[in-house]
Amino acid sequence: MTKAKHDEYDDIRQAFYEFLHLRILHLTGFVVDVSAVEYSLVEQAMDWSNRQYPWDWFEIKRKFRNIPARFELAVSVNGELCGLVIGKPSRGRRHVSAYFLEGNSDPSHPLKGQVLPILLEGLALYGEALGCSYIRLIQPVDGLISRYEQAGFKVATDKIHRIYCEKPLKRS
Repeated sequence: MTKAKHDEYDDIRQAFYEFLHLRILHLTGFVVDVSAVEYSLVEQAMDWSNRQYPWDWFEIKRKFRNIPARFELAVSVNGELCGLVIGKPSRGRRHVSAYFLEGNSDPSHPLKGQVLPILLEGLALYGEALGCSYIRLIQPVDGLISRYEQAGFKVATDKIHRIYCEKPLKRS
């Protein structure tokens, strides 16, 4: 991909972060920092005690960094990382998928109980910005499938039998 294509999506993501920041403030009253998944934030995630998932966020960030249209979102409050997610849109822009999603395991972090709704709202808004019709969660963690279903997702499998959760985006 050309530098111009990367710059175009960097601009889309920057506008998305600014919009999401204001949307969260409006909906919840929380002053939340939303940004790209930067390596300094990845270091924080890797240092969380009692992490539930063994994902190597450094490797995940590396794998997605050359995808111009990638979806990446980190949510922090006063410099404390509360959650992060990374994914990408499908080739035909039918859907945007989250491949990795993780919240801070500290039970006293400032957004406890709010991280998943914020990350899913971010995924939906980014999907809308790209003209997608659906959002997907690829290979969701078994213990969270019921929470995703409560949020309106349907469980399905792809051609090679991988489980995913999918939800249509509302068109405005």
